[in-house]
Amino acid sequence: MSVAPAQVHAHSELTDAERAWLGAAALAALVVAVQLQVRSIEEPYLRAVHGAAYLAFATRAGRFLPGIGRLHAPADRERIAA
Repeated sequence: MSVAPAQVHAHSELTDAERAWLGAAALAALVVAVQLQVRSIEEPYLRAVHGAAYLAFATRAGRFLPGIGRLHAPADRERIAA
């Protein structure tokens, strides 16, 4: 039994709302994947290679945008934890 391409396409078409949700879910998955990669791979590597210089930089600069996602200075971490 064969199905014409037009019949398959007619049943797989998404509404605009479904496309919007799918796009939003894909964007959210991308953001999560990039955050995980940066936090678990890139930042530990940069700390190991550049040490205190990277930590000083990371407390001033943001991960992706200036000022957003900065690392906290060690003194700030102790104050936050207390």
